Amino acid sequence: MGMVQSAQLWLLLALALVGVVVAGWAFVHALLMHSGSFPAAGKRTKTFWLLITGLAAVLAFLGIPPPLGIGGNLLFSLAGLIGGGIYLADVRPAVHRAGGRKGPRRPRPRAASTRARRVGAAGERHGGADMGRRPGGLMRAVLQRVSSASVTVEGEVAGRIGAGLVALVAAAPTDTGADAATVARKIAELRILPGETSVADAGAEVLVVSQFTLYGDTRKGRRPSWSGAAPGELAEPLVDRVVTELRTRGITVATGIFGADMSVSLTNEGPFTVLVDT
Repeated sequence: MGMVQSAQLWLLLALALVGVVVAGWAFVHALLMHSGSFPAAGKRTKTFWLLITGLAAVLAFLGIPPPLGIGGNLLFSLAGLIGGGIYLADVRPAVHRAGGRKGPRRPRPRAASTRARRVGAAGERHGGADMGRRPGGLMRAVLQRVSSASVTVEGEVAGRIGAGLVALVAAAPTDTGADAATVARKIAELRILPGETSVADAGAEVLVVSQFTLYGDTRKGRRPSWSGAAPGELAEPLVDRVVTELRTRGITVATGIFGADMSVSLTNEGPFTVLVDT
């Protein structure tokens, strides 16, 4: 009988230690997410999982025998293990996709750079860099003429405009500040508003939203490839440069939050949508 109890105690101890490790790991990751290491995750999401993983860690620690008896230790250890396990198996991978955002995964720098080299090599084989286009990237923007538009993040409005343009902007790995300035100039000067006027002429507003999925490649298979898009650390300064260039021209600009899971609402007049690039 003593050997059975001893074996049970060791099994409980092993289970409790596993629970402490799993729940503790989950809590540390959730704490990092809450402190800003994964800014794309929403504030309420961060707080919720910080509380859940913290509770799981406490329960797992309380499950270490012998204070609660076999039944209590087993219950607390399992609760901590399950709570931490759910976070690590489901939430943590989702947070790491594109820095915490839902949806398609933003390409890593190496993949994006490889894609850029292949595109450049193909252009040279056909008689010049990108078939005669100037060296650099191919920054893209989709412009939609709207009577009103807004972008919401975690239930809060991040940006709102009246009549003007919504600009969905994406950057390639080789894009530069010059490309961003060109996109901003086209947004400001293209005569695509009613009466063949431009944003600058009409004093209209612009809502700029980052949209790396403009580089989705659907030529092969059923899963789009995003390797043509610049990684976040390269794309964000370029999108910010577009905004800065527009504001320098005296244009009222609202924005979304880079890398966040955003909801964009707009009334497209016409409808009128134009794709521009550099």
